[in-house]
Order: sequence, then C-alpha cells, then structure tokens
Amino acid sequence: MSNFDRRSVLKAGLGGAALLAGPGIVPVRAAEWTNTPEPNASIRVLRWKQFIQAEFDKFAEQTKAFSEKTGVKVKLEAESWEDIRPKAAGA
Repeated sequence: MSNFDRRSVLKAGLGGAALLAGPGIVPVRAAEWTNTPEPNASIRVLRWKQFIQAEFDKFAEQTKAFSEKTGVKVKLEAESWEDIRPKAAGA
C-alpha cells in the first residue's frame, strides 16, 4: 500500500479541480468565428448520377438551402460513373 500524506492529497485535489474548471477558463474561439463568403462566390459540385432518386432530390434540396442561407451559388452536376473521371480531371 502506498502512503498518503497531506501533500499528495492536495496535489490530487487541485489537479482534479483544474480538470473540472479547465473548460470554463479557456475561451472558446470556435463559437465566435463567423465566416462570410466572398462576394459572388460560387461552388461547382460534380457527383455521379443518382442510384436512388430520393437521395439525389434531398441532396439538391440541401444544396438549395445552403445557397439561400449563405448566398453562395451552387452549380450541381450529375454525370454517369464512367464520365466522372475525365470530367473531374479536366476541372
């Protein structure tokens, strides 16, 4: 058995208190970060043709919501699997 003295108990107690108080002491910078897109920004999304139509429709809906929220124009293109590689290589 180890010998517990006053000093080791105080060290352990202060270490535990520091761990509990640590997140409150360090400011959270990520929450303050605001990202504003450049004027006239646009994104081109190239993806394969849909295997399930509902999935593609949902993706297009989310893309539209992103455009409305951020003001960034998103061009969504869907190509067959064989045409993706040459088109992506030329991008």
